[in-house]
Amino acid sequence: IQQNSFKTIDTFSSLILNWFKIYNSTITRNFSIAREYVEKGQNLFTYLIEQGNDLQILKIGIHYIYALSLYYFNIKDTNKMVEIQQKSISLSKKIQSCRMLIFFQRDIRNLQNKHDLQTIANDFREQEQFCRDNLSKSFSFTVTGYEFLDIGELKQALYYYFQASELLNNVPFIREREIHIIYNCDYYMGVIYTHMGNYSEAIKYQLKAEKWSKIFAERFDNPVELTDNLTKIGSIYLKMGEYKNALNYLEEAISSIRNEPQS
Repeated sequence: IQQNSFKTIDTFSSLILNWFKIYNSTITRNFSIAREYVEKGQNLFTYLIEQGNDLQILKIGIHYIYALSLYYFNIKDTNKMVEIQQKSISLSKKIQSCRMLIFFQRDIRNLQNKHDLQTIANDFREQEQFCRDNLSKSFSFTVTGYEFLDIGELKQALYYYFQASELLNNVPFIREREIHIIYNCDYYMGVIYTHMGNYSEAIKYQLKAEKWSKIFAERFDNPVELTDNLTKIGSIYLKMGEYKNALNYLEEAISSIRNEPQS
């Protein structure tokens, strides 16, 4: 029974995720089908979750519940989505998934519009219990740093990005995920120093970010970060009165835009 149930859960979540893509493509006629599978899957999901702390059951549970949250998001049922996301947080802790915990906590903050210092700090302390390796810890620091930046707490944001950057110095080898986090650290520290009016520090970190944005563009054929990074560098040089450097970087940014798929 459990084996068949696992297949059913996978089918339901895949269908809902596929529906989400179709929904975002404006083909809304599949909405009733999504609702049908949500209703069919809820009892089965409850059955699986009640079996205990079996890791495979919980992993399937969190996979399904994420798909379920997408459904409630699209029908704009905020209360139900918060309820679903809270269950997701509980499951994330059980399977000790740091990344999923971070995502679900962030979603709930956004849904409930809770972006105060205390809520952000409390969520970060919870993440510390489950983020064991340097990569997971650095991801937690960067997400928290961005939250503080978003509410204008520049010194707090700078602290968290700096901590993430320090942790990544001890990562044994650089993969796509590490490149993106390292880039974010340098890029957003440059953004923060720009907001502070410290242009010499801002340009230092944006130039460091340039190295990673170019690697990301070349290795993964994705110039979006590079374009944004080059634009930031050009604008900082403009603020510093270094017009020749500003012009060179802004022209390079325009050139990189032409390589973007949606340019």
